[in-house]
Amino acid sequence: MTDSPPDPVEAAAEEVRAHLVALRGGAPFLSPGDARLLLRWLDTEGRSVAEICLALERAAEARVKRRSRVPLRLSNAKRYLAKGASDPVMKHEPRGQAADAPPPAVHPLQTLIDALAEVPEIWASEMLASVLCLPVHDIDQLVRGALAAQRHALDTRWTELPSHQQSQRWEQARDAVLATLAGVDEATVERLAAERIREELRAETPLLTASSLMEHLKP
Repeated sequence: MTDSPPDPVEAAAEEVRAHLVALRGGAPFLSPGDARLLLRWLDTEGRSVAEICLALERAAEARVKRRSRVPLRLSNAKRYLAKGASDPVMKHEPRGQAADAPPPAVHPLQTLIDALAEVPEIWASEMLASVLCLPVHDIDQLVRGALAAQRHALDTRWTELPSHQQSQRWEQARDAVLATLAGVDEATVERLAAERIREELRAETPLLTASSLMEHLKP
């Protein structure tokens, strides 16, 4: 008996969930409300993974100036979805040449690859190799593959930090949360501190964002 092919909506939902977790640095499960919202966006409205991930990043960026007691949720991205809806890169349908056509002379992400080549750290080299292996005829799969590579590189960026630097960042992030929000319970402090650390990592590595990816894909 052969395995049935993966459900495309489930696969897309898992990619969005992974991106949300990468942005907030933890809390690996969606709330029931967020799960229903994500299903509606993907299945009913035909939103793309790229569009939702970009909206999530914009929501995360907006929270930097307006601190909240509640960790980042999928619903926070709702107000940012329309901004990317008309961009061809955001369309859910595949775009580009037929699968049997010769590859383009220049990889669609060549400018991003060139920029990554200037980053000496090993996590950048690993992402460079993975991006070069991505399909070039299906823009949807190309973007989703690049987003996954970015998430992996961001995780690698964090795990490669020496333990004393990780501990220092945790301490600084906790202190920043407590200085901004009084009377927050310890579990919330931990979740918000993790989100703050990921914000800092993205600011330090701006190539590892959905917005950077979309900019490098523009003709």
